[in-house]
Amino acid sequence: MIILAGKIISDDLLRHLEETKQPVLDNDYARERGAGFDLNLVPSDEARERILAGERLYTTNEDALTWVYENLKGSPLVEKADLMKDKAALRDKLAYLYPDFYYKVLTKEELFELRSEDLKYPLILKLNIGFGSLGVYTLFGPKDLVDAKADIEAHYEEWRTSYTEGVVGSSFLLEELVEGTELAVDVYYDTVGAPVILNIYEHRFASARDVSDRLYCCGPYIMKKWYDKLTAYFAEVGKKLDIKDFPLHAELRTYKDTVIPIEFNPLRFAGISTNEVAVYAYGFWPPDVYLQQVKPDFTEIMKKAAGYVYSFIIIDKCGTHIPSEQFDYDALVRYFQKVYSVRKINQPVPDDFAIILTATKEDDQKELEEVLTMDFTRFVKK
Repeated sequence: MIILAGKIISDDLLRHLEETKQPVLDNDYARERGAGFDLNLVPSDEARERILAGERLYTTNEDALTWVYENLKGSPLVEKADLMKDKAALRDKLAYLYPDFYYKVLTKEELFELRSEDLKYPLILKLNIGFGSLGVYTLFGPKDLVDAKADIEAHYEEWRTSYTEGVVGSSFLLEELVEGTELAVDVYYDTVGAPVILNIYEHRFASARDVSDRLYCCGPYIMKKWYDKLTAYFAEVGKKLDIKDFPLHAELRTYKDTVIPIEFNPLRFAGISTNEVAVYAYGFWPPDVYLQQVKPDFTEIMKKAAGYVYSFIIIDKCGTHIPSEQFDYDALVRYFQKVYSVRKINQPVPDDFAIILTATKEDDQKELEEVLTMDFTRFVKK
């Protein structure tokens, strides 16, 4: 069973669901976004019965958790989703893996009473529930704390209006800033609790202050570098949390031999249809692989994918609100070595131009380096 929810669903996914007849929860979003596609819609009561009887569940976005919480109360799915969405509770459970790591949960009131002289910089401040880069701040000193408080004061109510409670929450997490590589992982646990990694992404940044979601890269050399270490990590996590038959998208920081969780996003893989980069890179649909309990043969897959870095890139508006109709998508495509898919965005939230899925030669990644600091308004039609 798949629950469609969120701000962005690709036409590619809708066509795939139409072709495969994968059961989809019948909700307002599926009917509206799926208009024109022959989806196999399942009424809510029937979906609830089927999932409680053991049918696997995959969602496309945290907004789907509202239905999950209301209809699957008391189930292991809700128990695990609840734990994973609460970053502090997850850290508490896994604290034995990184005993010296500093973190603290704050209410909004406690945050605004926080004194800079009581802190040891550098730090990360973020929404305790949240997802992606929403409400995330790097703090290198007192001014950054002042600026973060001001930005939260200006935007908090807007976040609560634009996103569900399951995304924004009501508390904040303050934690030490960890140096090292940031990774994102699409992984599921099979019926006996063994982790099956489907993709590993390097989250690349322009600087230490950059917290954007602009660029994620995957491919053979990234998979080879991290696969064994992260499989062992998720095996340990799964054992501690007793996870079975469950998909998740994890974001992590690795430093020396330590893996520290940033967040675990339950019942889905990389959001806003970005996990579909695996379709082009590896030849499979991640939700299908989980729902059918397939373990990809990466030995063979990596041979075919060799020589390239596969990316999803968020083409943001760089602080402007230029209408997407003024953007030259053809010029954008010409800039890159190979573009598999352009998902145009024309809506208030998120206010971006597009999401693109690309392939770049492993030995010529100049375009990816430039993307990190590029002003995408250069592609606006004159």
